[in-house]
Amino acid sequence: MFNSLTIHAFYYSAKFSSFSKAAEILDTSQPNISSKMIGLERSLGTKLFVRKQGRVDLSPEGEKLYLAAEKIVNGHREFDSIVQHFMSDDPIIIVTQPRLYKKYLADYITREFVSGNRVHIRTGELSSIKNWMEKEEADIVVTEGLFDDYPLYRKYQEIECLNFIWAKSTQLPPSKPMPVIAHSKVWDHWHDLTSVLQHNDDYQVTLVLDTPDFVQCLVEKGIGIALLPETTVLANPLLEPCPGPTQGNVAGPISIYIKKGSHQRKVDPVLRLFS
Repeated sequence: MFNSLTIHAFYYSAKFSSFSKAAEILDTSQPNISSKMIGLERSLGTKLFVRKQGRVDLSPEGEKLYLAAEKIVNGHREFDSIVQHFMSDDPIIIVTQPRLYKKYLADYITREFVSGNRVHIRTGELSSIKNWMEKEEADIVVTEGLFDDYPLYRKYQEIECLNFIWAKSTQLPPSKPMPVIAHSKVWDHWHDLTSVLQHNDDYQVTLVLDTPDFVQCLVEKGIGIALLPETTVLANPLLEPCPGPTQGNVAGPISIYIKKGSHQRKVDPVLRLFS
C-alpha cells in the first residue's frame, strides 16, 4: 500500500511532467518528490517515467497507473469538498423584532462578539420574521408569539412570558366608544380578538396596524387604546392601564427557535448568551 503523499506526488509529477511542479503544489522539495518516485518504481519493479532534461514523461506503464491515481486524487477532492461544506464558516443569522433586540440581545451582541462568531442580525416585525423562517434564512429566531408547530424550526427555550394589558394615554378622557388599535399578526398567536373587536358595542372603531412600536406612539398621543406589554405601560409616564375589549391580561411568550438541522457547534456561542 502506498500513502496519500506518494499517490499525489506521482499524479502531479505526471500531470505536469515535472517533479519540481509537483513539489511546489505539495509544498515540499523537488528531491523529496524525486526520491518518492524512485521508491515507487522500485516497489512496482517497473519504470513509470522517462526522464529527459528538464522534464519527466510517463512510460506506457506509468500511463496506466496515472488513470488510477487520477481517480484517487479526484476522490480526495470530493471528500475535502464535503468536509468543507460541513465545516463552512457561514455566519450565524439571528432574526428578532427591534424592541426584543434592544431588550434581550443588544447588551450581549457586542462588536467583538459579532466579529468573533460571524453573527448577522436582522430585525423586523412578525410578518417579516415568518417570511425569513419560511425561506429558512434564519439560524436562530428570538420572537414573541408561538411557533411550536412550525415545521422548519424547533423551540429551544422560553426566555420570558410577558403580560399584555390595555393601555391609554394619561391625557385621554375616559369617554366611549374609543378606537382600538390592534397588532394584527400577534393576535393569531397570543389571543383571538377578532370576535371581541367586531361584536363589542363599546369599541366601535378598530385600527389594525403591524408595527407595535408605532402603536405605542399613537396611544401616547391619545389616539385610542391598545394592548401593550405591561412593563412598557407601567414604565411609561404617558401611558396608564385601562379597561379593554378583553377581560384580564393576555400572555405573550418570548421564545428562542432554532432551525432544524443546524449544527449545535454553530449556534452554541449564541445560545450560551441565554443560559
